[in-house]
Amino acid sequence: MKYLKTLAAASVLAMSGFAAQAGEINVGGVVWDPDWTDGGDPASEQDFIGRYNFTQWYSTVSDPLGSLGSATSAATIGDVLAAGGLGGGPGDSTGYFLSGAGEFYQVNDPLNDVTIADPFGGALGSFCPGCELTFAFGGLELFDDLSFDLTNAWARIYVDSSPDFAIPVSTLNAGTMPANAHDGNVWLDLSFADLQFTSLISGAASGFVSATFNIIGGQAADNFDPALLSYNGSAYFGTNPIDINLNSRFSSGGNGAVLANTIPEPGILFMFGAGLLGLRLMRRKA
Repeated sequence: MKYLKTLAAASVLAMSGFAAQAGEINVGGVVWDPDWTDGGDPASEQDFIGRYNFTQWYSTVSDPLGSLGSATSAATIGDVLAAGGLGGGPGDSTGYFLSGAGEFYQVNDPLNDVTIADPFGGALGSFCPGCELTFAFGGLELFDDLSFDLTNAWARIYVDSSPDFAIPVSTLNAGTMPANAHDGNVWLDLSFADLQFTSLISGAASGFVSATFNIIGGQAADNFDPALLSYNGSAYFGTNPIDINLNSRFSSGGNGAVLANTIPEPGILFMFGAGLLGLRLMRRKA
């Protein structure tokens, strides 16, 4: 009888671990379901799809890791294009570096779209209740042929319990808003594996970009397997992708998504494993 009671307890532990595995997880305040599917046919192979808005700018200053000070000296896109950012010539440097900042408004389920209730994030019932999920990148050197030198490039995703980021649209708020994109805790620390334009309309002034990141650290790093993040986005300097304003310093209409595969929290996996181990030990004892 004692054996049966112990076996039942171990079974409950195993099943509770399995149930927890299938539910939502919370990492640093960011909540999502690691078993989510997008409902498509076929369903997406990724269970972490984060959608975001962002802006980017060029400067003759290369931002070091975790800094976006170049926003206060953002160049006009006209100057960048005059330096060679139209796509001609071999990989000689234009002398300009690309940086940017953005904010996630949705992770997986569209019902958790944070912008519906609060443009700064933190809406109850969202994927980031009481917080905001932002990202920043820099150190990307632009070459004449529209390729990038990734030697000093960096990217990070931050979670912040004081939602205060808004996309900079002019030099008037460039001194504060970019800094608010990286004033939280590092949720994911990333390194560029590759980056390229996938479609161009007006050279460096407008186009679609894709990238792959290696996940090298951060609060949520252990929840991604493989430790990779794919990125796609688009932006333009002007009123639309065709009508470029040569005096623009910050891009408009920037949006895109990151995709990855996630797993439950390590603690949940341990609980599930412990339950299975308990069943095995009880069977051996019997």
